[in-house]
Amino acid sequence: MKRFYPLIKFVVFLTVLIFAFVKIDPFSRLENDPVDILNQDNLAKNVDIDTISPSSIKYSEHLKDKHGSVNRIVFNEEKGILRIVYYSTSHTEGQTELRNFAYQSSDILENLRKNPKIDSIEFSQEISMGDGKTVENAIYAYFDRSNFDSINYLKWKEDIREKDNFMLFFNKSNKYMVDSDLIRDLKEDAVKIMDYKNMMK
Repeated sequence: MKRFYPLIKFVVFLTVLIFAFVKIDPFSRLENDPVDILNQDNLAKNVDIDTISPSSIKYSEHLKDKHGSVNRIVFNEEKGILRIVYYSTSHTEGQTELRNFAYQSSDILENLRKNPKIDSIEFSQEISMGDGKTVENAIYAYFDRSNFDSINYLKWKEDIREKDNFMLFFNKSNKYMVDSDLIRDLKEDAVKIMDYKNMMK
C-alpha cells in the first residue's frame, strides 16, 4: 500500500491544481456573462407592466426605473387604486413644481393605462414649505379608469408640453388639490386655464 502513496499524493495535488484554475465563481459569471444578465427576471427594464400585478416588486421597480422621481407606489388590489408617491421636495417656485408634476404624471398615466388591474390612479407630492411646514399632499390628482381611457394622449401631450398648458392636466383629473402657496406663484396665463370645479377644498 505504501508504494501507492506517491501516486495518491500526485492525484490529490493534480485535482487541487485543476480546481484552482478551472473553478468558476457563479456570482462572477452572473456579473460578467451578458446572456445571463439579459435573462435575469428581476431586471426592471424587461418587465411587461401591462401583464403583471401592480402590487408586485417587479412592477414597482420598473416604474421607479422608468420614472426616477417616483419614490414609492401603493396598490390597493381590492379597489384597483394605484397610488404614485413622488419624492419629497422643498418649495422653490409653485409654477415649476406644478408643471413638473403635470409632465411626470401625464407620462405615467399614459404608460400605465393598459394594465387591466388598475381602476384608478392617484398622484401625490409632499413639499416642505419655507416656514418649516410640510404638506403631505401639496399637489394631488386623481383619475378613474373611464377618465384616463377617454384621453387623446397625442393631443394631450401636445397641449400640456408643447403649448405649456400644464394646468390642463389638473383640469382633466376627476379631482385635484394644490396648496395655496403654490397657487400664489402661478402666472396669469396658468391661472386663466385653471378650472376650479374639480378642485378639492
